[in-house]
Amino acid sequence: LSARHDGDGNSCSKYDGHIMSSGEFWKQTPETKYNPWRFSSCSVHYFTTFLTEFDSSSYRYNCLAYAIEASDDIPDVSNKLLGQLIKPNQQCQLNYGKASYYCKGAKNTTIEDICHSLYCRDPLSLGDCKLIEAFIGTSCGDGKICMYGKCVSDPYAPDVDETCVFGDVHEDHCQSLISKFVGNCYQSIHYDLCCGTCNNMSRPIRGCEYGDREENCQTYHCAKEKKTCCGTCNYGTPFTPITRRTAPTRIPSKKPLLIRTSPKVIRYCEQGALDLRPELCHDPS
Repeated sequence: LSARHDGDGNSCSKYDGHIMSSGEFWKQTPETKYNPWRFSSCSVHYFTTFLTEFDSSSYRYNCLAYAIEASDDIPDVSNKLLGQLIKPNQQCQLNYGKASYYCKGAKNTTIEDICHSLYCRDPLSLGDCKLIEAFIGTSCGDGKICMYGKCVSDPYAPDVDETCVFGDVHEDHCQSLISKFVGNCYQSIHYDLCCGTCNNMSRPIRGCEYGDREENCQTYHCAKEKKTCCGTCNYGTPFTPITRRTAPTRIPSKKPLLIRTSPKVIRYCEQGALDLRPELCHDPS
């Protein structure tokens, strides 16, 4: 859309960290913390100038004015947010290659911090965890998603187990480690890496969710080691697992707002969208 980088022949600073700035120069401050999800005023000016000139050219076909019909090759994802389609491990791989993955808990971050501090393992940097920004829509808690760097409650966000929001860190590694001995899940170092596999193999027996805590348990251990060998000894209290709701489908507004434009083109804003610029829209009624 013809936008130049911030600081490249315009008045916007490359240090403010907006979308069209070079990330290597970004200096994070309380004022610029959420800028990686925003366009600078310079970028907005480039966009509006380009689109206005494009609309005014009668000999040009404006493909931006028409919706593409969904097909097998072009699925309809208009009711989905990018962060729900691309999980953190995949987001890391897009930045640092297939060997990268989400560094859960790096730098003492919590699950809600992922919205502005998603740490990824960098295979080319001695395994250090590098900082990127999570995609909009990434889950950040039970019924919460990331929106422009902030973790917010959303009625369309999925219900998740906050101890295992994104599943296994290494799926192949977890399959072999946990299938060999499910009791490995009792160890936090293994559960943190393989929580998805552990949860799939757990039983609704409190205190004995993963069976025996040590390998090679025998029935003669039950007299003194029934907690350690709870699976073999049938020790523990049954409980009813939590049933989580299915998140409703995000439905576009039935009464959208029209973006101000030339008479021959009509575009739409989704009503209720966050950070909607009111100067661009008016109610058609």
